Amino acid sequence: MSELTGYPSIDKPWLKYYSEEELNIEIPSCSIYENMYRHANGNSKEIAIEYMGRKITYKELFFNIDKVARALKAVGVCKGDVVSVCLPNIPEALYLFYAINRIGAVANMLDVRCGGPTLKKAIVDAESKVLFYLDSIVDKLVDIKKNTLVEIVVAVSPIDSFPRLAQFIIRRKRKELRQNIPKEVISWTRFIEKSHGYSENVDAEVDENVPAVIAYTGGTTGEPKGVIGTNKNVNAVAEMEFRVGFNQREHDSILCMAPPWTYYGLCNSVHVPLCMGLKVILLPKFEADELADLVLKLQPNHVVTVPSALNAFFQSKYDKSDFSCLHSLIVGADKLDESLEKDMNDFLYNHSCEIKVSKGYGMTEVMAAAAYSRLNANEIGSVGIPYPLNTITAFRETDEGFEECKIGEQGEIAILGPTVMKSYFGKFKQENTEILKVHDDGTTWAHTGDIGYIGEDGRVYIVGRLKRMFVRNGFKVFPATIEHRILENEDVQMAAVVPIKEIAHGYGIKAYIVRKNPNADSEKIKKEIINKISEELYEYELPDVYEFVDELPLTGMGKVDYRALEEL
Repeated sequence: MSELTGYPSIDKPWLKYYSEEELNIEIPSCSIYENMYRHANGNSKEIAIEYMGRKITYKELFFNIDKVARALKAVGVCKGDVVSVCLPNIPEALYLFYAINRIGAVANMLDVRCGGPTLKKAIVDAESKVLFYLDSIVDKLVDIKKNTLVEIVVAVSPIDSFPRLAQFIIRRKRKELRQNIPKEVISWTRFIEKSHGYSENVDAEVDENVPAVIAYTGGTTGEPKGVIGTNKNVNAVAEMEFRVGFNQREHDSILCMAPPWTYYGLCNSVHVPLCMGLKVILLPKFEADELADLVLKLQPNHVVTVPSALNAFFQSKYDKSDFSCLHSLIVGADKLDESLEKDMNDFLYNHSCEIKVSKGYGMTEVMAAAAYSRLNANEIGSVGIPYPLNTITAFRETDEGFEECKIGEQGEIAILGPTVMKSYFGKFKQENTEILKVHDDGTTWAHTGDIGYIGEDGRVYIVGRLKRMFVRNGFKVFPATIEHRILENEDVQMAAVVPIKEIAHGYGIKAYIVRKNPNADSEKIKKEIINKISEELYEYELPDVYEFVDELPLTGMGKVDYRALEEL
């Protein structure tokens, strides 16, 4: 055995958690669709998608993808074309994602919640000639053909895949459903009918490194950036997670919460589960505070969600509920505070669950897949260990370049591996160098902007965020450090710390606090917090203002919207 150096990228202490088979991974040189088909074809009779009471088998899934692929070819979509898809979690979004990929085109996955100008700009930038959008947002896309290159516009309704009886009842009661669709727009049904006119082969020759999908960052500041993912990028996620797994069993189901315009949704909530042969439960719309009710109603075995959604479980009405259906509860997209993780683990234990919360770590620029706290490496406070083909370490930037931090030393977390994006899309390509940084040895790392370190056992720890750091009295202040201390108070549910303008120090500090019990005494909690953190934090880290609120503003991905708090 070679002597240890103390540098994570060389020693790779996390490898001990993997078997030889799990480390022996080969990424197939095929399309995303072909990879899913190879894995799942043997499950043709199993349920692939459950949607509003309708159950779609894998055989039907493949059949529907084929029809969509033929319809796309019939309307003139060619290899390399960018097709814009603006849909929520409905079956048609999945059919389109795989069909577009199958014919060698690029799926431009757009957020239905965006304003009209933002959507139109994304469609123009992509030079899309074909657009699929949710019929209820028609007002956002008025005259879309006049101001873009779009030639074919297809309106898709969330009820298009409802069970037939439910469709009939809804359409009969709500005759206005399609009255607001412009004449130049065709329905999903009319689009699918075009598949009959194309009988040639639809499978394109595959280049694993060309753009396959564009998904958008869920950041809280600025315009969302399109992130280009290749076949290789997405297939790498599938192959690594397929082996690492999340305690999946035969006939298991997963509740898909993350939207399809993010890699967190596309990869972790749809593509990987389908490769595993699971049943994906789709809901076109729901709120994070409905999660506990949905678990009890739908009985999913796996849930991939965000930290803010866990708060839904801590209500008295669930005191005697049975959540034993859960085989895994995976949290990602934002940092999970230790106190909330402990509370949730206690909740699961007291509600007939034999599991603990698992954490995932990544960002859009690495297909939302970098590290995972698998069963044998799940420690409170850690986001897990790097996926088998990934290397994660911390760097500090010096005048000479990037210097790797030793085990236990804090720096900016960076990721090297097959899931690192090809590039930003369009005008944002010029910002590639903010994330993709070439080191002296020629390797290109994705620098995350997160401050953290690698532990002795190879686990990854995130302690703060570079972009949220601000300077007060000449000292660097990391809000996450303060939030962590506040959250140690047993009466605090959530906390967010932001800078406020203050003439004397340049910046002041304000802490927003959500109580577990809305009727709890705020002044008492505030005094307890001040007394405790005064002994643990530096003076320049102590908040100047405390404000108790009923809830914190969240982004569409369920992250705390710090920009909104700062603007307050």
